Amino acid sequence: MEIAFGILGQTTMRMHGRLTAGWGPPKLRKVLAALLTNPQARMGTATLTEWVWSVDEPEPNDPVSTFRTYSGRIGKAMREADVPATIRTIDGALHLEVERSAIDYFAFETLIETARRHSKEKNHEAACEVATASLALWQGQPLADLTSQPARTWRYSAVHNAWLPANQLLLGELIALGRFEAALQKLDALQREHRTDVGLARRRLHVLRELDRTDDMGAYHISVRKLLLADDDQAAAADLLEYYNSLISSTTSSSSRRGARSAAERLASLPRPRPPSDSPPTLLPALAPRGRSLLPPAATDFVGHHDLQKALDGLARTADGRFRPGVIVLDGLAGIGKTALAVQWAHRQYGTLVDTALYLDLHGFDGGRPVKAEDVVDELLDAFDVPIARLVTRARREAKLREILAQNRTLVVLDNAANSAHVLPLLFTLSPSLLLVTSRQGLTALASRHRARRCSVTPLNEPHAVEVLTNRVGPTGAAEQEPLARITALCGGVPLALQLVAHHIESRRGTALTEFADELRDQSRLLDIGDDGDDPPANMRAALLVTYNALPPEARNLLRLIGLSPAPELTLPAAAALAGLPAKEVQHALDVLVSTHFLTHTGTRGRYRIHDLLRTFARELAEAAEYADAREDAERRLLSFYLHAGYNADRLLFPFRPAVPMLPAVPGVPSIEFASESAAATWLLNEKNNFDRLIPWAAQRNHHEYSWRLPHPLYGIYRRYGFYGELRDAYCVSISSTQAVNNLEAEGASRSDLGSISLALGDRDAALREFHLAAAIAQQTRSAVWIATSLLHLGTYEAQIGNSAAAESLYRRALDQLQETRNEGTESAILHRLAETLRDRGRHDGALALYRQALALKKSIGNRHGEAEILAETAATLCKQGNYDEAQRYGLRSLAIIEQINDVEAGPRACFVMAEVNYRQARHTAAIGYARQAVRLAMRNHNATVEADALHTLGHALHETGRLAAAEEGWLTAAAIYDDLGNRERGQHLREDLAVLAGVPTAGIENTRQ
Repeated sequence: MEIAFGILGQTTMRMHGRLTAGWGPPKLRKVLAALLTNPQARMGTATLTEWVWSVDEPEPNDPVSTFRTYSGRIGKAMREADVPATIRTIDGALHLEVERSAIDYFAFETLIETARRHSKEKNHEAACEVATASLALWQGQPLADLTSQPARTWRYSAVHNAWLPANQLLLGELIALGRFEAALQKLDALQREHRTDVGLARRRLHVLRELDRTDDMGAYHISVRKLLLADDDQAAAADLLEYYNSLISSTTSSSSRRGARSAAERLASLPRPRPPSDSPPTLLPALAPRGRSLLPPAATDFVGHHDLQKALDGLARTADGRFRPGVIVLDGLAGIGKTALAVQWAHRQYGTLVDTALYLDLHGFDGGRPVKAEDVVDELLDAFDVPIARLVTRARREAKLREILAQNRTLVVLDNAANSAHVLPLLFTLSPSLLLVTSRQGLTALASRHRARRCSVTPLNEPHAVEVLTNRVGPTGAAEQEPLARITALCGGVPLALQLVAHHIESRRGTALTEFADELRDQSRLLDIGDDGDDPPANMRAALLVTYNALPPEARNLLRLIGLSPAPELTLPAAAALAGLPAKEVQHALDVLVSTHFLTHTGTRGRYRIHDLLRTFARELAEAAEYADAREDAERRLLSFYLHAGYNADRLLFPFRPAVPMLPAVPGVPSIEFASESAAATWLLNEKNNFDRLIPWAAQRNHHEYSWRLPHPLYGIYRRYGFYGELRDAYCVSISSTQAVNNLEAEGASRSDLGSISLALGDRDAALREFHLAAAIAQQTRSAVWIATSLLHLGTYEAQIGNSAAAESLYRRALDQLQETRNEGTESAILHRLAETLRDRGRHDGALALYRQALALKKSIGNRHGEAEILAETAATLCKQGNYDEAQRYGLRSLAIIEQINDVEAGPRACFVMAEVNYRQARHTAAIGYARQAVRLAMRNHNATVEADALHTLGHALHETGRLAAAEEGWLTAAAIYDDLGNRERGQHLREDLAVLAGVPTAGIENTRQ
């Protein structure tokens, strides 16, 4: 199973194909982190409070209400991310239902067990590969979002009982494979944090022995023994001494057995000479630098990018950990922190991986004259104290530099390259060295033609960004965490923006951070900060303008147009619509914007994302007066593209629904046709976040003819997948826009749909209000179909509140309206609801006859969703008649359709019906499975009635199998839901069931369930 959640680092959730910590605010991440440590188990409020709130934080006044709120928000995030998990509140406790294999820590445990099995089978290569993969899941300190005592205890256990043993296993496999340099490199990293771990110390001594570094063995053994004795760990010190002596004796004996060696072999085995030093040996002896370091000072408060530093470590080394010459490109957006990261990493390599580390700024993007290749050669020769005047020609200088580099392990950092052509003339001369090039460009030519390895610098994650700001603003930041988090979020993890904002805050000491947070909500202001009259200006806008001005004209034009769109993501067809150009022409501009980091790939092929700061920057450019006409045309093209593509997808999926009257397509807009229902559904779901932003934006920009239409193609797919809240918001905009353009019939249709959405959400008052308004409009327009539809909806409302007689009357009036106007879709819906009413009133035969009529009509118009619903209701009716075998067959037919079209809306009711059918036949295991699935789907869809019904049946099945506590839990939850819904009759049934469970005699329970 794909990993959906991470706790080995920040608390992450998989969204858009990658694990991200950006799914929710810090407190929600803390709650989810606590639950992920013990999935599929309930965690009470007292326990959660201990986990989530540290000692110095005030606890919530009402923990039960607080965690219920958090549970709802986490559940919403999980539904939006479509991860395989659900969260529930049961008697105040939170319960996370998720497979352990979907959590990185438990996936790590499984992988390590596999690695141990390979190790026992002497398959060291496989063991090494699997162990490496498992340790790669650790992205930082486990439970990084939590600071409470339970979290610290869990973290300590995870590190010492899981992470360290896993590293020990990997070290053992590296040693077994003879990869001693790689093992030593691994030990260097581990022992920075675990200086006195005897297991690691023994491993290091073993590796040093295998490398014939007996002098290092002695120095290292002495230094660790001193530390152990200082900690009064006599036993560990004695154990290490015994192990050291055994290695020394085995080294001596093996040497004598090997016999005489050649002079060359003896010379190679001698320890490397070291310069004299008065300082005592260090715990981890490092290679003494034979060269020099001409690096700028590393930032003392550098934060984050541990993953990139690890990636650079890997790119700079061979498989066995040795120095690897070549080119590494470190690219990223202006202000993203490329230079700071490059310098920080270079300092780490000096004295360990490389003997010499040099730095040059090529000035590719600062507006001055870029440094030429011959100047770079001269600068580097000067760094090696070579008298340049003796080397008259350029060729001799290049040859001399190449000769020097071949004698040293040298790292050269070339910062701020303008493009690949800026660096290409230097590649041969600098080829003996490790060349790290930073640029705002992707330097694709270096990667494709010269095998340069590439890393892209991304924005800092939220905790690291908060840390950067906190370090700069000091105690104020620590005391005002909420506004600090808001400011950090606005900066979007861009280090330059964070530093400029920190300077802005420092210059106004005494001002509350909430004022800064309010000020910076306007991201234009954020782009301005740093422009204090100094020359040149040091703000984000100035940094971005340099890169923007270097773009080709078509890329500049596309960037401005992208700034107009509120959509969080962009596809090639949408970009072509914005530009009004063929897709082939637009693709090149998109590639340029990706290469210069104005856009990033989302992880899904053909989809791009733009940073909020960059969107603001681009929008400001587009809003210049000279682009007014182009701006208006681009907005219409974008909306036309989404309206027509959404319409085409909706017609393929839901041809039986009334079609929205369409506007003609704007010229220059690409058309999307879908080859299958699956392709149409996938497109609509992929574009969901874009539609959610575009609809209110269209209304704000006075494109009301688009904003009232856009929600209608989304109605079917959003209901199928349970996106009721988003659908309600979209239809509220639709109604407002119909009023703006004075389209009464469109307003009635929108209000009718909004009433159905409100009813599905359980908001009956809002539903009734919309149904009455839709009915009044239908009477004004004198449309028989809309009058029938409004009567149908009013009848559905009456049925839901238990007024079956009134519902039946309204349904029959609705059918009368259609006598002269044939509309199979509306007629089948009315017959369906009328059949339900007859069944609820005990007229089962009449209900079955109507269901058969409705089913035939649904099939005739291709309404697969409607077929599934009617098949399930037929099964429920047959079950009430006691015809269980026939009910089972109808129920399975319904589920087959639901599975085929992935119908989340019809799924909960069908699963509940199957649970009831199986329970009636004493198939309790099957009943429990169907009921639990019904509960999960109903919670996702906010279908409280089905959730309570399924919990009721689940409780009976559990009771019959002797699981009384679980039965009571389900019934108590169902009773609470029925109380909230005002359903006294079903609440009474549950109280009778609970009385039986408590041993109080109650008659007639089974009769009331019938």
